[in-house]
Amino acid sequence: MSPADDDGLGTGTPQLLRVEDPWPPGGAGFGLQLRVWRLDSGRLAVMFADYTPADDRLVPLVGQILAEYPADSIDFFYEEVLNPLSMGYFASLTLGNDGRLAETALDGPGVTALYEMLGPTLGQTSRPEDDRPLWGGP
Repeated sequence: MSPADDDGLGTGTPQLLRVEDPWPPGGAGFGLQLRVWRLDSGRLAVMFADYTPADDRLVPLVGQILAEYPADSIDFFYEEVLNPLSMGYFASLTLGNDGRLAETALDGPGVTALYEMLGPTLGQTSRPEDDRPLWGGP
């Protein structure tokens, strides 16, 4: 863990480590936003966000994050951003033993728990138009 990763630990406030948009640059054929939070020593939360539903295209990207942070336990999430075809949603992501990605849409209590876990930094993004619902919520 770098000193920057350790800054603020023990305060109960998650630290937003990375915001990258698009991520990965020039890869995967779609422009995700990536946000990574340090929740505690050895524990991260990762949020992918895009305008389309999550699918197995994310599997290699989950693997890439796991390789970048091998010593950490990581909770993965996905945010489909409000768009003309969808009301948007938050979901948790789990990589199964079969190599497929399982997505579980978060209901009201799940979204509340996500906000409680990530705090106000859930709304910190790099897109100037991100003042609409989702991309961190209202």
